[in-house]
Amino acid sequence: METSIITGVLLGLALVLGWRLAERMIWPVGRIAPERLKQRLDRREDLLLLDVRTAGEFTGPDGHIRGSVNVALDALGGKLKRAKEEIRAFADEEVIVVCRSGARATTAARKLKRAGVGNIAILDGGMNAWNGKGYPKAR
Repeated sequence: METSIITGVLLGLALVLGWRLAERMIWPVGRIAPERLKQRLDRREDLLLLDVRTAGEFTGPDGHIRGSVNVALDALGGKLKRAKEEIRAFADEEVIVVCRSGARATTAARKLKRAGVGNIAILDGGMNAWNGKGYPKAR
């Protein structure tokens, strides 16, 4: 009996780990450290900053990175469906996805990948990390 439970647990774990690995291979998304993003913004590199927090978070106390475009994660899927042609214009442009901590940015990045956006990175640690470094923010 114990052997079958252990076997079941191990099999379940293998399936979960296999799915995570497959997911990363299918939708590879990079990460960018706040320090690196700040350097690139200071050099005025051409990046699209997509903040997927709610409008209240975007304009709230945590602020946002100057130049960011705000499209809440809940609205992103619908906007992607309606904007297929516009999305193709961003197929080669680098998109940095930002949220509070990184979880919503990961979900948004996967949606963008499926929609055809090619070069995506997530701000590692989100606005929590950005603000923790004391970098400038807008409201």
